[in-house]
Amino acid sequence: MARWIPLSLTVAFFLTGCAGMQQRRTLQTERTLSAAGFQMRLADTPARMTQLQALPQRQLFTRESDDKPYYIYADAEDCKCIYVGTEKAYQNFQKLAIEQDIAQEQAMAYENAIDVGVWGPWGPWWY
Repeated sequence: MARWIPLSLTVAFFLTGCAGMQQRRTLQTERTLSAAGFQMRLADTPARMTQLQALPQRQLFTRESDDKPYYIYADAEDCKCIYVGTEKAYQNFQKLAIEQDIAQEQAMAYENAIDVGVWGPWGPWWY
């Protein structure tokens, strides 16, 4: 029995870490959607909450209205809301997401270069 305690603590710690990473990723996505022009709509009634929970969660999907596509992102767990955007907002979101990926890759490359000691004892040339 005592052997299982460290294992269960390790599993609990790992799952908590994964949940935290998912929550940060969701928050970043929702900030990007908002910056791109998506409109947030709260599920502020029981009927809206029921509808929200029936939608695909934390993924962009399309619905058509008046022969126009609308892009929807539902989050019943954290913000209890949906983000709704037009084609233009979706294109803005795609652009911002690519820019964020590039910035993150550059930051990681810089950190890796410093960690590995690529620059030697003198540091990078711009210091």
